[in-house]
Amino acid sequence: MKSILGVLLALTAIGVTVAATRPAEQKAPPVPGARMLVEPAEHDFGKAKQDLKLEKEFVIKNMGSEVLSIGRISTSCGCTVAEPGAREIKPGQSTTMKVTLETRRYSGPIERTIAISSNDSRRVTTVKVKVLVEGASQD
Repeated sequence: MKSILGVLLALTAIGVTVAATRPAEQKAPPVPGARMLVEPAEHDFGKAKQDLKLEKEFVIKNMGSEVLSIGRISTSCGCTVAEPGAREIKPGQSTTMKVTLETRRYSGPIERTIAISSNDSRRVTTVKVKVLVEGASQD
């Protein structure tokens, strides 16, 4: 019993020593200016039926050193709507963007694009949503 306790104490001491000697994790410095990162860059809803409203929240992060200003958000189809939680995002902060895709009477694979303009030097960031719409069953 004493040998098991000794081994456990030794392993604990080694773990503490290793943790103490690791260099502190360093955060990457922010990119100069405003820099938008949207996660995920793409979302697949999988299979869905017609006449549904599918929703997905994307996270918009400001990886830059200045306030990120979100401008116009355009979608490739009227069946898709994107609504950001905030239009101004401070450095290191984030907001969500709710995307709603209506399957309507579509049938088959659908892929829609959301283009987000901002003061990021790259100007436009694009995300995609897709779904496989199953047609109405033939009774």
